[in-house]
Amino acid sequence: MANIVTVAKYLLTLAEISNTKVNPLKLQKLLYYCEGWTLAITDKELFSGENFQAWLHGPVNVTVYHEFNASYGMFDPIDTPKFVHPNVTVEQRAIIDRVFEVYNQYSGSQLEMMTHTEKPWIETRGTLTSNMHSDKIIDKDTMRTEFSQLS
Repeated sequence: MANIVTVAKYLLTLAEISNTKVNPLKLQKLLYYCEGWTLAITDKELFSGENFQAWLHGPVNVTVYHEFNASYGMFDPIDTPKFVHPNVTVEQRAIIDRVFEVYNQYSGSQLEMMTHTEKPWIETRGTLTSNMHSDKIIDKDTMRTEFSQLS
């Protein structure tokens, strides 16, 4: 299984190569889409032991939040780390690369709005209002089903 922080740093490396900046909000959504598409395509988790919670601004992984939000605000561009090769399979890397290729064109705010229209985030938040805090975990089976239907 992949280490979520290493994949986050790999995504930041891809952003640097493509001459774009990524903030914590966008990084969280890119990782969420990496997990969703990996579940749909391989029927396996990319990030075993890691979950995404249905926060106010969309899906958030707490490990990544603590790694990057201590130094950066939600909308502040993250400095690019030294080039990182994720320890993933060829198939997983192809999915990560494709997710970046497809979703990098969107801002963090646009990706947030996209996740707010998708079943995993909506179902997990349930009856919570749009301004209410939540640490409810997004079900990976629901993610798998959602992304399988999109493919």
